[in-house]
Amino acid sequence: MVGSEMCIRDSYEVSVHAFVRICRLHLTRELLLEHGSGLTVTEAAYSCGFNHLGRFSAEYKHLFSESPSETLLQAPGRG
Repeated sequence: MVGSEMCIRDSYEVSVHAFVRICRLHLTRELLLEHGSGLTVTEAAYSCGFNHLGRFSAEYKHLFSESPSETLLQAPGRG
């Protein structure tokens, strides 16, 4: 195991793959909240590297306890 992998595992108690996925989910959330009026959920998900929208939506809801479309409604100019 590489040093950076050990550091992530020790600090966050997740695999590197899971850590990167969580970071991408947070980035998608930021995009939806900051640029929501100009983006769809699909555009935000694809721009952050998610290709399977059903899986993306399930992982997003698990992490944030709301769907991506619910987040989008919180964006300025929406809802």
